[in-house]
Order: sequence, then structure tokens, then C-alpha cells
Amino acid sequence: MDKKRSKLEMKVEILVEKFIKPSFNTPNHLQTLKLSFFDLLVHPSYATLLYYYSADHETVNDTAIDEVSKRLKKLQESLSDVLTRFHPLAGRLVFNEGDFHHVDCQDQGVLYREARLNCQLNEFLEAAYEDLDLITSLAPRKVFRDIDLVIAPLVCVQVNQFNCGGLVIAVEILHTMGDGFTGTRFTYEWAKISRSNLTSEANFSTLQKNTLLAQFDVGHVLPRIDLSNKIKPFPPLSPQLKIVTKRFLFDEATISGLKNEIMASDITFERQPSKVEVVTAFLWSRLVRASQARHGYLRPCMTSISMNLRGKKTALEFHENSFGNVYIPVPIKFIPDDDQIKMELSDFMHLIRDAMQKTLQDLAKASKEEVYSIVINAHNEMRECLSNEAVDARFSTSLCRFPLYEADFGWGKPSWVSTRKLLSEMFVLIDRPFGNGVEVWMNLNEIEMLKLLCDQSMATLISPP
Repeated sequence: MDKKRSKLEMKVEILVEKFIKPSFNTPNHLQTLKLSFFDLLVHPSYATLLYYYSADHETVNDTAIDEVSKRLKKLQESLSDVLTRFHPLAGRLVFNEGDFHHVDCQDQGVLYREARLNCQLNEFLEAAYEDLDLITSLAPRKVFRDIDLVIAPLVCVQVNQFNCGGLVIAVEILHTMGDGFTGTRFTYEWAKISRSNLTSEANFSTLQKNTLLAQFDVGHVLPRIDLSNKIKPFPPLSPQLKIVTKRFLFDEATISGLKNEIMASDITFERQPSKVEVVTAFLWSRLVRASQARHGYLRPCMTSISMNLRGKKTALEFHENSFGNVYIPVPIKFIPDDDQIKMELSDFMHLIRDAMQKTLQDLAKASKEEVYSIVINAHNEMRECLSNEAVDARFSTSLCRFPLYEADFGWGKPSWVSTRKLLSEMFVLIDRPFGNGVEVWMNLNEIEMLKLLCDQSMATLISPP
């Protein structure tokens, strides 16, 4: 696939690299965190979010430079402070017999870097919209390309400075330590402390009261079990598979139109779909068509929606602020039927809605032991699909409704929040900064991405990046 390369000549210079520890030592009784059953099931990779902040000044002068310096100092101080509430993130994973066992919370610290780029933020963004691979240069994960989980920091931060005074804060959290809720809440609470002008030395008790009280209870509610004979391994990534990443924008009017189309075409829907459901259904239907255009026939295809179990009715009552991984990936199958192939948007919506409702019903009446089985079966179903060359796996995840655009560190909310290119075929849904739209990061093999971009439904319904 021909890729239009950016003409931006960009250089990234690392100015600061160190480990930041909690501002107060973690007490002895909190220095071991039990990992949960959920934590053992996720792939041990870093999840990345980048927060973009425009400059306050049109020109960079001494005042602007001094302001950026103050902001960087405040970021380090507030990061140290917020780690007192999220102390496990400053620890390290401990292994036993080749598997995750617990987190050693002895304040080893999170990786913190400051970098300078020799361009303006608006120049970078203009180039990055054309070539999303550029965003990788703003993220710290390349330092740990081959992750040694015994010594790897659980959080990595890179603060990127631009010539204009703009900043991009990249935050990466090892997925073993938490899901989207945990990751976004950590950054949100970090920003809240930063803008509060409180420091641990000045008023620690007030700082504690104004910060989310994370609940480290999941390892006790659903403790780890021996999965050696229960869970299928992750299949390796294919080195021959070239993944292309594109960014698509759904505005509020487009989403509303898709919802109306579903409700008008099928009166059996008792309630209107959510924006996550309808965008997922639409994209899944087009991905099935892209696969058909590539192979010449309809193939089975599986997608997924990650269900946050906080607040759900199950035998296990998770606190709304439970820290860690507290979700189940709900596998959703499209299986072609030679007699009657249903390909309308409402049909894909039915598949999603039925799978979600069945999972909720099963969890609501399940015992603790049955919850283990339900979650294991869901993961095995997805891993089997990934290993089957006759089935297309196009999984999804959503960060919608998380407080991404509330991350105000004291100089305003971010103008944009993004993720970065992934090496697996999946798509990520993120809220847009204004209105009720959705931004989609689609990671797909090169051949089917070309087919997808030629899809007239995509061309008419999705704004170009």
C-alpha cells in the first residue's frame, strides 16, 4: 500500500530520563499487591494514550519558556504525588514458576522522560494526520521494545516539548496492571493534582481527600488460579502481515443517522443502540465486506466488545473504583449462511446486542466458580479465532465515556487525545473533543485496508482524516 510520507524533518532529543517515585514511602502492609484472575488473561503489552496541549503564546519568548519550565517541574511533582494513591504502578511484577504472581510495591518508580522536538505542534499534527506512524516518536515504549517484565516499569511517561511551547504527554501503562478505566483514571487524577496547586509537603491531607480512592480489591474478589491447563496460548503475530493504521471520524449527525436506520429497519429493538454499539456494528459490517472483496466469498468473522464489570450485577460485586483489569471481552460471531445471508446493519446490531445481553444474563446468575468459566471461555474463543486462518478476527475496544478530555493539568484541557498504531488487527473507539462523535483508529492488514477505503459506505459516512 503506497503511503504518503510526511515531508516534516523531525528530530527528537531526549533531555531528561529518570525514575519518579511516590512522594511518600509505601507502608509495609501495602507493599504486596495480589494480581487477579483478570490480570493473568491480558496480553502483557503497554497501552498508550497521548494528550496534546496547544501553546498559550503565538511566539516563544522568555515568559513562554519560563512557563513551560514551570509546567514541567509541576508535572514531575504531581506525578510523584499521585503515585502515593496508585502506589502499585510504581512497583514491579514478580514471577513464580514462569507466571505473574504479584506486584512488589517498594516504590521502584515509573519511567519519566522529557523530549524536545524541533518543530511546531501544529506542523507535527498536520504531518501526523497523514502519517500516523509519526506518533510513535512521542511515546516512550520504544525504550522497552523487547519487554523484560521482571525489570520493566509498569508506567512510562514521555513529555514532549515543541518549539511553540506546546506539549504532548504520552502515558503508557502495562496492560497487566489495568484496563482502560484504570489507565484513564490514573492520568485524570494526576492532572487534578497538578492543577490543584497542592503539593504533598504543603497539604497532604487535602491532597488525599481530593484524589480518587482507588480500590485494590480485585485480587481478593477474584484471585488468580492455575490456568496452565485451562487457557489457550496467544498465537504469535505474523511477521508477514503488514498492518496499516487509519483514523476515521464519525460526527454526531452520522451516528444519529445510523441509529435511526437501525430503529427504522427493525421494530424489534426496544431501545436505541449506544454510539459504541452502532459504530462497532457499522465498522464490523464493512470489514466483513472488505474481507469478501479480498477473498471472493464471505468468511466467518469475529469481533468483540469489552464489557466493564464495575457496577454490573454479578456474583462478584466490584467497587466502582476497582483498580486493575475488571472486564470481559465479549466475542461476537458473524457466520455466513448459504441459504439466507443477512448483511443489513440491523443484523450486525442484533448479533452485538444478543451477545452482550447473554453475557450479562449469564454473569447475573453465575456463581464465583462459574464466573471463572465464563471469562475463560470468552478468552479461549477469541484465541481460537486468532489461530484459525479460515476466520477473520477484527476485535475492538472502546475508551468512550472515560475522562480523556478532562485531563487538565492546569493549563487547559487537551485539544486532542490519541492512541498509536497497533501491531494487531483491531480498532479502537475514542470520544471526539467536542459533541458526541467518535474517532476510530483502525489497524488492518494492507490488502483489506485498501478494500475498506474503496467502500462507498465508508467514503460517504466517514470523514477523511
